[in-house]
Amino acid sequence: MSVTSSLGVFLTKPTTTHRVSFLAMVEAIQATDSDNPFVRHMTENKLDLAALQTAGGWQNYLHKLNQQAKQQVVINGRVPNTTYWLIDATIAETPVVVGRLNIRHFLTPRLRQYFGHLGYIIHPQYRGRGYGKKLLELARSVAKDRVTDLDQHDGQVLLACRAGNQVSLHLLQTAGARFEREVVLPNGEHELLYWLSVAK
Repeated sequence: MSVTSSLGVFLTKPTTTHRVSFLAMVEAIQATDSDNPFVRHMTENKLDLAALQTAGGWQNYLHKLNQQAKQQVVINGRVPNTTYWLIDATIAETPVVVGRLNIRHFLTPRLRQYFGHLGYIIHPQYRGRGYGKKLLELARSVAKDRVTDLDQHDGQVLLACRAGNQVSLHLLQTAGARFEREVVLPNGEHELLYWLSVAK
């Protein structure tokens, strides 16, 4: 089911329909950006391409995402969160997964300190084509319905950007995000925290 769309580019919740395209994106990210937090997410959750390519492994993955979106409280350190895929239906014969968005429904002290509400990534093959900008535009609309602590943060969501990621940094600044501070993660990496107003 499409969540929100604009000119053939839209966010949708994960489905079997786009599995092949999503797995192609995962493979590309693992090959070119092994340090990315999304790759760590896959590793920590024991998700690998071989498992996701099986019918059982894929259904378990979708079930896990669905349960995380429905939960109301923190379970095993994980807050309720909803995952979306950014789809472009105009660049190939079949729609292509060009990005991933994860919305954490509220901030715990750890998320407030390091990671924020939103996590996102663009398919390496499709970077530099404006998809990051489109993803943030759509994320603002979706977040107002998913983030439950907006009132505590003046209608804003918190995002983290790796200090050396100039593309992501430029994207946030162009979107009007407000810089808060730089933090050092437990692994020694530096991240920059930004607040972004969402749609009213």
